[in-house]
This record gives sequence, C-alpha cells and structure tokens, in this order.
Amino acid sequence: MPVLFAAVLVIMGSFAMLLPAIMFVLANLGLSNSFSTPIIAVYSLAQFVAGPQWGRLSDGMGRKPVLVMALVGGALSYASMSLFSESAIALFVSMTMAGFCAGSLAVVFAAVSDITSEENRTKGMGLIGAAIGLSFVVGTAIGGSVSGSNASEASIVNPAFAAAIACAIGVITVLLFMKETKSAETAEIEQATQRAGRLDAFRTVGRHKFLFRLCLLIFGFTFCLALMEPMIPRYINVHFNWGPVEMRNIFIFIGTILVLVQGTLVGPMAKKFGELTVTRLGLALMGLGLTMLALLPDPTVLAVALVCTSVGTALFNASALSMASHNAGAHERGAVLGVAQSMQALGRSFGPLMTGFMFDTHSALPFFVGAGLVGLMLLVIFFSAETESN
Repeated sequence: MPVLFAAVLVIMGSFAMLLPAIMFVLANLGLSNSFSTPIIAVYSLAQFVAGPQWGRLSDGMGRKPVLVMALVGGALSYASMSLFSESAIALFVSMTMAGFCAGSLAVVFAAVSDITSEENRTKGMGLIGAAIGLSFVVGTAIGGSVSGSNASEASIVNPAFAAAIACAIGVITVLLFMKETKSAETAEIEQATQRAGRLDAFRTVGRHKFLFRLCLLIFGFTFCLALMEPMIPRYINVHFNWGPVEMRNIFIFIGTILVLVQGTLVGPMAKKFGELTVTRLGLALMGLGLTMLALLPDPTVLAVALVCTSVGTALFNASALSMASHNAGAHERGAVLGVAQSMQALGRSFGPLMTGFMFDTHSALPFFVGAGLVGLMLLVIFFSAETESN
C-alpha cells in the first residue's frame, strides 16, 4: 500500500503542480476562458480514453510493469510541456500525452482491490483517495511557489519540469519497491478470459445494471465538480484579484480536507451507515457548496463553500469506487475500475469544455448549473427503487 500511495502522489501531484498557474498562463497567451478550458479538458479526455486500456493491460501483464510504462510516459510529457510552454498548441499536445499516462490511476485502484478484503476495501479506497488529496497539497504547494508572484507573471516552465522529475522518481520507486499485487490464481482466470479494448470494458459494466447506474452517477458528480474547478482561479481573480500564490494556498486547503476526510472518516462512516448513505451525503454537501459559491462571493463564504465541496468529493469518490469494486468479479475488477475512473475523466472533460463559455456569460453560472444538476441527482438517488447492492 505505501508504494501505491506514492504512485498516486506522483500521478496526480504532477498535474496538480500546474493548477495554480495554468489558467493565468493561458490568459497571458491571449486565450479567452472559452478557449483555455478545452486545453485543460483534453487532459481528462485522454485519461478517459486510456483508463480502461491501462486497466485491461494490467489485468494481463500485471500492475507493476504497466505503472512503470505510464510513469515513464508522464515524465516525457511534462518535460515537453516545460520546453514548449510558450505555444498553446504544444501545451495542448503535451497535456494530451500527460492525460493518457494519468489513465493508469485505474491500475492503482485495481491493485488496491487485489490486496484488500471485501470488508476493508472502502478503507483502502479511502486511503488512496487521501493520497489524491495529499497530491493536491504537495503538488500545488510546489507549483504555486515556482509559478510567479502574480497573474500577469504566471509561468508553468518550472512546475512542469518539477512534474517531470516527480514522474522519474515514481518510476524508480515502483521498480525498486513495488511487489506485484495480482495473485497467480487470479492471473490464470484472467488469462483464460478474452480481452478486447475499451469498448469491451464498457460492455462488462453494461451487463451489470447496478454498475451501469453507478458509473453514470460518477460521471454526473464529476461533471459538476469540473464545472467548478477550472474556473475557481478566474472566479477568485475577478472578485478578489488573487493570483498563483493565493491559489496555491486555496488548493492546499482543499487537499488537506480531502486527506483528512478520506484518510480517517470514509471507512468508519461506510461501515456504520453504508456506502450508499455516504454517497448521498457527498452529493448533498457538493450541492450546498456550489450554491454558496454562486450566491455569495465573499472570502469567508468561499472558505465554507470549499469545505463543503471538498468533504462532499471525498465522501462520494471513495464510497462510489468501493461499491464499483464490490460489484465486479475478480477477473474483471481492473476493467470495471478502469471504466469508473474513465467516467470521472469523462466528467472532467465535458465540464471544462462548457464552463469557460458559461463563465464568460456570467461568472456565477457554472456554479448555479452544477448545483442544479447535483440536486437532480439527489432526487434520483433518494427516490430510485434501487437499493444498496452490498
């Protein structure tokens, strides 16, 4: 588990290093919000395409070699981003490459499923979720500190270079310290199973009614989150004139909450109340936080709203992914979790594609739309006849 924790820190932390400055950098290159957000969205879109492929590949080759390949690709992607940071086209291409390699996060979740029991799987997912939260603390702290002192001077040359170094360290760590998590018994079962590509992984999910609905819910939640995340820097800059340094502090704040909630609360709450209840609570907190952001652009309210959205994200992600793993067979767990991760990536792709246009129309519109969609999902999940499968 420690090596998997470190792998998540590298995969997500590398991208997090870009977050305090990327929107300001794209604005300084002359791009509007409507054109800037697709460059961010392509990272998640590539992750969506690659997730099931990495998961499938690891079902056959093993988790360790696949993680090594993906981390090597990530190092090359961020190195190219650092070298060609003055070109919007080059940033688009390198962001695509980095997102494709980040699809290997599905392999980490599959490895966690390999080494945890059914009873402790939510706790294991929560710990990896905590690693994601910590990656935003560490990544944004590093990136925000070397991105420039204000919005007009923002740069991603140094953050991207630091991300490349982090991926290289990740390669060495996995090679030296990770033990293969797939058992021989599971490997024999999987070798006897025909494998196709991404569409086959989606067909696997489509055959399970509960998994299909759960993946749609994961997509909807992540879409709403993605309406908020890319525009937070611009929203805050418009209202408070804050830049990369302040964004670093905000992302550290968010990441700390994610770490605390997913590392300490998710497991016990799921055992006591059930995963479906925890999922519902995560939705409710997300809706409340988005509503506050839309209505009250004030620093104090901003802090409370970010607490709500962060806790909601932590609760929802860990419980939803745990339910997905519980409902997948041992021979298809990598593929199913790859689809679940891909639905998150798809939500993070469509959200940024739309939120820039919404923001240019009215700065609060992305948060209003997100809150409304979360409300609809809450109605569906509360009044659906579907019960918790586990």
